[in-house]
Amino acid sequence: MSSSSSSSTVPKQQPSWASSLVSGASAGLAVDIGLYPVDTIKTRMQSRQGFWATGGFRGVYSGVGAAALGSAPAASLFFLTYEQSKARLPLKEGSFLLHGCSAALAECVACAARVPSDILKQNRQAGQFGTYREVISHIYRNFGVGGFFTGYLATLAREIPFGFIEFPIWEKLKVYAARMQGREQVTPFGGAICGAIAGGIAAAVTTPLDVV
Repeated sequence: MSSSSSSSTVPKQQPSWASSLVSGASAGLAVDIGLYPVDTIKTRMQSRQGFWATGGFRGVYSGVGAAALGSAPAASLFFLTYEQSKARLPLKEGSFLLHGCSAALAECVACAARVPSDILKQNRQAGQFGTYREVISHIYRNFGVGGFFTGYLATLAREIPFGFIEFPIWEKLKVYAARMQGREQVTPFGGAICGAIAGGIAAAVTTPLDVV
């Protein structure tokens, strides 16, 4: 009994900077590369030129390099900022507000890397340019450095509410899942399931913002 009570009071060790960077980069790369063809098809369907005119089903991995270069640092920055914010914000440990605010801050940092990557990726997916150099040259020549951050605030307006809802739910679900399994921490697979559920709930709530 005494050992049980003492172990429950031991504070959880925060992930190291290196751990957050590596795990974030790995997760970001796996998700973005795996879903890239679907994202390409969606972008082409939404293009003004039309689906077939922008390539149809051909070259669905066109621009994946920019996506990979952007997703790794963006995901790394997100999880690094998220974990550090959880440890440093003067809010109640484990609270909805702590996890929500940490996710919001993390989105602000991560989007600084994600938005330029998305701009390059979407231009390549739409078939408007043959190489990244052409895309970069066109954007810089016509819009300057600010052109690479077009839509940053609009992206935050979508991502912050999503993260503010998703991550507190994800954290709570992981705690419940671990208790059900009789474990101190949820398994990686269990954490992924919790993430999928939390993401689905957040998407259902924030989809109107994405449509607008």
